[in-house]
Amino acid sequence: HLTRRQVAGIALSFGGVGIVMAERGLDLDGQGRALLGDAIMFLGASTGALYGILAKRVLRRYRPLTVTTWAMIGGSSLLLPFVFGELVLFRQPVSVDGQTALLIGFTAIFGGAIGYVLWTFGLSRLSATQTAVYINLNPLVAALLAAALLGEQLGVIFFAGFIAVAGGVLLVNWPRRTPAR
Repeated sequence: HLTRRQVAGIALSFGGVGIVMAERGLDLDGQGRALLGDAIMFLGASTGALYGILAKRVLRRYRPLTVTTWAMIGGSSLLLPFVFGELVLFRQPVSVDGQTALLIGFTAIFGGAIGYVLWTFGLSRLSATQTAVYINLNPLVAALLAAALLGEQLGVIFFAGFIAVAGGVLLVNWPRRTPAR
């Protein structure tokens, strides 16, 4: 059951993401790519929240590592038809150099497997709401990495959104008061 504070935290956190996405969307490249990227990030956050709700039920029976393993196998198998479709459609041989293979491996291990094991472990200890609200940090971290690694500029609007998201996460996860005895 959500408290009013948690509902306010969720609203504040989603509002913060909206602020950040709106700022990024204001600087369209003429082809709508920034807006498309924001929509994909929102879709990712939504599916992550759905995963949190569904995984919470499964975590009553299975360990986080087991749940994550099966979720990753299922998700990867859903991507295979697209991979084969692209190979057939473009008919180009696939070649991957060593650096690209290392980057793919790094992303798969640290951005995928380890991240999802930790996420699912969190789900086993916290409510789905408490865990799902952390998804709202994803676009903010992506923007911070873009600024640090790619030199993108972050404005005042971004930092206002960042504060709103962080405040929302804190409100949702703030411990409930226990009555004094």
